[in-house]
Order: sequence, then structure tokens, then C-alpha cells
Amino acid sequence: MSTLKCTRLELCPIKTFKFFLYVIMFLLTANVFGIISNHFWGHGHLYGLVPLFNFDTEANIPTLYSFTTILFAALLLFFIGLEEKKAKRKWLTWIGLGIIFLFLAIDEGSAFHEKFIEGLRTHLHTDGAFYFAWVIPYGLFCLILLASTAKFLFALRTKTRNLFLFSGTIFVMGAIGFEMISGVFAARGQTETLLYHTLTTFEETFEMLGIGIFNYALLDQIVTSHQSVSLTLLPDVEATQPEEVHFQV
Repeated sequence: MSTLKCTRLELCPIKTFKFFLYVIMFLLTANVFGIISNHFWGHGHLYGLVPLFNFDTEANIPTLYSFTTILFAALLLFFIGLEEKKAKRKWLTWIGLGIIFLFLAIDEGSAFHEKFIEGLRTHLHTDGAFYFAWVIPYGLFCLILLASTAKFLFALRTKTRNLFLFSGTIFVMGAIGFEMISGVFAARGQTETLLYHTLTTFEETFEMLGIGIFNYALLDQIVTSHQSVSLTLLPDVEATQPEEVHFQV
């Protein structure tokens, strides 16, 4: 006979949100330091540290953070959807949102939307604010999503609904709003200017803040609806007790 230990994982919505804020502040500080190093000190690499934290490039630490937090949101949405299904309440919208955020996480990690900019720009003859042509299909999708989920949103409790709308506004302002502004300068070939790097900094910061607020809203929703969640893991061999992992939010 063996005795298994109980592993306990606790997540508090506000503490989790504060953790996200601390990470965002660290990444923002590192990015700004890189901009200063590049534009004022003439060091655009600095032993690889500048590109490692550059908000305007892919496959680095800010990208990994964004991918992780968006994926976390997708998992929370799937969890809420499954719990709503168990309670025989409306659950399809939660699962649908989970699928959308799973796609956004994959898109963030692979920069999928960046890969069809040239073809879309050539086909639609876009320039200026629509230089980054991916904002057109993604912007239209956001409008369709908002219209199709309006009834769902207004059925939510007031706090959750307001947080969803606020976080969505912040995220879209960054992902699409600042992207369109920076597109004006990119169309002129001004992608290495201080102003352009400032715009991309605002863009990514707003995206990170939007996802952070959204994750807080989801955790708060779970706390309100379910209080706590427990996960039991069964061992491969017989034991006197199963190992329990308590996921408490």
C-alpha cells in the first residue's frame, strides 16, 4: 500500500490579475529599454536582449506570454462551457468562444495573420490605415461576433458583461486600432522610427491588458458560479487513496 499526497493549486482572480499586470509591466519596461537602447544609444541588439523583448517582433518572450494568456482564456471558456452544460444551462456560446480564443492563441504563436498580408493587400489594393490588410477580415469578424453574441452578453450578470465589453474594447483598440495607425507609417517605409516603435508598444500593451482583464472576468465568473473546482487524478496502480489536485479559484 502507498499513500499519495494531495497537491493543491489555488488561483485567486484578483491575485492572478495582479500577477498578469506585474509581468506586463516587466515586459513593457524591457521593451522600452530596448527602444531607448536602439534609438538613443545606437545599440539595437545588445547581446540579443533587445529583440528578445521587442514588442514589434515575433517568436520572443512577449509573444510567448501573449500566447500563454490567450490559451489560458480558451481553457477557462471551455471549462465554463462544460460546467454550464452539466447544469443544463446555455453552454454553446462559451464553447464557441473557447474555440475562437484557441484559434487566437495559435494565431499569436504562429503569426498566421501576418502570412497572408501581402496577398490580401495586393488583391484588395489596400494602403495607408489598411496597409496591414489582415485588419479587414479580422475587424469584420469582430463586428459579426459582437452582433451574434449581444443576447448572450446581456444575459450575463452586470459585472461579467461590463468586464467582457471593457476587455474586448481594450484588446481591439490595440490589435486593430493601433495596428491601423501604425500601418500608415509602415506604408511610408517608416518602420524603424521612434514613433512607429512607440505605436507598436501601445498596440501590444493594450492587447496584453485586454486579455488580462478578460481572464480576470472569467475567473471571477467561475468563483461566482462554482466557488471552487477540484480535479481528481487516479494512479495507474491500486492505492489506498487517489491523488487529488484541488484547483481552487
